[in-house]
Amino acid sequence: AIFVIHNVAYTEIDWQAYMQQIDAIVTHGERDYIHIRGDTGPLVYPAAHVYIFAALHRITAAGDDIRLAQFLFALHVAVLA
Repeated sequence: AIFVIHNVAYTEIDWQAYMQQIDAIVTHGERDYIHIRGDTGPLVYPAAHVYIFAALHRITAAGDDIRLAQFLFALHVAVLA
């Protein structure tokens, strides 16, 4: 995973949208799923997703530190393995 992080260019998939959705909750206090949206559409994941990505939102400066997020996901995968 570390090799991939260092040698493969970052490809945006859903990170930006997740951070937009979490920003609506954390920064703007929105709690109604109908009003929580990102570039890819509405928030459709359960509360556990929101809690995990809210922590990542906080740790990664609202999603700006993508490299840190990549390392945290690599650590997560290593722990699960």
